[in-house]
Amino acid sequence: MEPLFGPKGTMIGWLKGDVIYDMNLRPFAFVRDGGVFENKGCRVGELDQAASRGELRMKAWDQPDKLFSN
Repeated sequence: MEPLFGPKGTMIGWLKGDVIYDMNLRPFAFVRDGGVFENKGCRVGELDQAASRGELRMKAWDQPDKLFSN
């Protein structure tokens, strides 16, 4: 698993393969073609895999309230 950071640099969860897990290791989103989708399929943002220092970051959130609404 790799740590995943939000647009402001705070850690928001973990990425393993194409699945994003929350801080309690519950799967809540997935990645397809650079887009991040919540488990019901709604696009909530983009993943920037070329971020500095090798960190994975969400570079844009289309619907940040949906990402953590569970």
